[in-house]
Amino acid sequence: MQICLEKEGKIDIYQCLYKYLVIINDYRSCLNIDKFVCEKVEQYSQDFKKTNLGIDSIIPFFQKANNYLRLKQESIAKEAYLQVVKLLESLKNVEEAEKQSILARTYHQLGIIAEDTREWKTAQTYYEQALSIKIEYDNRYSQATTYHHLGIIEQKLREWEEAINYYEQALSICEDYGDRYSKAKTYHHLGMVAEALRNWKEAINYYQQALSICEDYGDRYSQAKTYHHLARVAQELRYLEKAQSYHQQALSINIEYSDRYSQALTYHHLGIVAQELREWDEARNYYQQALSICIEYGDRFSQALTYHHLGVLAQELRQWDQAQTYYQKALSIYIEYGDRYEKAKTYFHLGKVAEATENRDDAKNYYLQALQIFVEFNDEYGLSICLPNIKRFYQETQDDSILEAVASLLNKTVEEVREGFNNG
Repeated sequence: MQICLEKEGKIDIYQCLYKYLVIINDYRSCLNIDKFVCEKVEQYSQDFKKTNLGIDSIIPFFQKANNYLRLKQESIAKEAYLQVVKLLESLKNVEEAEKQSILARTYHQLGIIAEDTREWKTAQTYYEQALSIKIEYDNRYSQATTYHHLGIIEQKLREWEEAINYYEQALSICEDYGDRYSKAKTYHHLGMVAEALRNWKEAINYYQQALSICEDYGDRYSQAKTYHHLARVAQELRYLEKAQSYHQQALSINIEYSDRYSQALTYHHLGIVAQELREWDEARNYYQQALSICIEYGDRFSQALTYHHLGVLAQELRQWDQAQTYYQKALSIYIEYGDRYEKAKTYFHLGKVAEATENRDDAKNYYLQALQIFVEFNDEYGLSICLPNIKRFYQETQDDSILEAVASLLNKTVEEVREGFNNG
């Protein structure tokens, strides 16, 4: 390989070793090879670059970006992908279709980075750019992956029908090409949509289809995520022992594959199950393990979820100051990331703490902020918890300003709200 590079020759000689390193998940070694090759290619003479630099010389730059992304170095990966875009623009004597194929893949990967950093609209734009190229050059098979990720973005934006539509388009393409394996991840995400909509039987059905495919193909690693979500559904249905069992299966796989980052979410949910079982010390221990991993990997947003549940735990134990501290930490992260929806649950719990400590003005404000968000996102489940609580709070305080605020949010008259709150 070094001889080829020094002679400005073909550089694909290292790909066999490279593929082996990818199979064994040794992405750091892959990155070291890519950096070495890219450095040599950048030293090629200007004359060679103008006339002979081909797609094979771009591949190491693309792979380098991929490996930065695999190693969770998103900001460096983004710069590396943007470098690929510039290199593609400068290529001469290359078929346009070949160039556009790499460009579409690069836009798709830039979409993944934006998705990982919760920049939903930016991700959507990149995915749409990738999809447009794939449609223009009739690359139907690769459209499936981009449709799948557009589904994820709509799911994150809580646009359920659009998400389902994109997932079904991805599924249809996989069906047409006989790609049963790729259907697993789409079944998994359709399960997540059903779970979010609290359609438990439908969610279980999709997850079981995903799990069955992964088992048939011997993909043990991918089974972890599905076990995790089967556990969440079992948890919602109050099958707590089954939930623990599924979570432990997920954790075992993540430990087996040295996927420390993914362990955080499972520890978090094991904490929730332990809390449901009133095993307080065990719950706190699981939450702290989850938090430690999120801090280690710089995943600030996921820390908010765990801070919120540490707040719930402290609230259960009537440790009001500690609960408030944890909720405020969670809230500050949600505000930082502009995640309005997640703030609702935390506002609601801050209201419960304020009420328990007889800070009624704060309680009222927090409850109404939570209600406003639940209404805005048309979250029927959130409303079913928040509204009865506000009703009870009004009955205790007889504060008419609550009626006025609720009436405004629900587009009702004050008298209609008063009648509803006074009945029952």
